[in-house]
Amino acid sequence: MKLRIIHIAVIVVLCSCLIGSCASDQQRTNGSVSVAQRLYDEAYEHQRCGRLQQAMTLYLEAEQSAVESDSRLLVGDINARIGDLHTLYYDYPQALNAFCRAYDLYREGGDELAQNLILHSIAHNYAAMHRVADAKMLFVLVYNWAIFEGEDELKQRCMAALMELNHKYSDLETQRKVDLKDDTIAEDEEVIAWRDYDNILFDVALLYDERMERPDSVV
Repeated sequence: MKLRIIHIAVIVVLCSCLIGSCASDQQRTNGSVSVAQRLYDEAYEHQRCGRLQQAMTLYLEAEQSAVESDSRLLVGDINARIGDLHTLYYDYPQALNAFCRAYDLYREGGDELAQNLILHSIAHNYAAMHRVADAKMLFVLVYNWAIFEGEDELKQRCMAALMELNHKYSDLETQRKVDLKDDTIAEDEEVIAWRDYDNILFDVALLYDERMERPDSVV
């Protein structure tokens, strides 16, 4: 009888130790998340105020704490901001590395909106690197997703980006010089604007036809 009581007592002690260890691990994890979030918030405030070097330092510290806590979405947010800073410094390869890490983390976390916002940022970097076809492809993908999900602001941003690419890299009549004293300037600009819009939609259709094999996706 005494032996059985001793066995029970030992089991209770072991269970208590295990529970205490799990609680301690959870507290450390929560502490790491709290520290990472605080550092992230401080870094974002520095970034917002234009103190970019201080922001980068804090983002890197926040990333280390967030990785320790296995908070993947927070690590994704941090990498997204690091990518933004590299973009501001015109360091597009480093920006792409950070954005791609963020995208993978958002995908693992199932955050579709964050994934598409990152794809939008990647597309802008491609455009800055003169990888126009890649940029258009991503803008179109995000544009299509935004239509289906009702994300009107993101949809408009993609369309604006496509229009900008169209102006920069096409041989449309928008590149011709117009005499500002010409009385027909208003009519010319209106016609040119519609031609640009038609060409953008045509580009979208071609991209889906050739790469996505879903031409019916273009509305």
